[in-house]
Amino acid sequence: ASLHSIDGSFFYDVGRSYLFDQPQGVVDHAVGAGLYFEIPLLSLVEKMTIRTEYGYSLVNETSAFWFGLYRAF
Repeated sequence: ASLHSIDGSFFYDVGRSYLFDQPQGVVDHAVGAGLYFEIPLLSLVEKMTIRTEYGYSLVNETSAFWFGLYRAF
């Protein structure tokens, strides 16, 4: 496998969660960044994407890291 491309992103997110139509907590604001690596798999058609993202809550002062592997059919 070889590295085909690298993409990145920056994001701002705002939202509030609800459970049974009742708001849970306050409206949260978060910022973050992501990196996406595309790798060809054994042919010219199939590709796999490795996705990493980091987000930081400005209201709760907490953070989260996501990692995922994605392959299109």
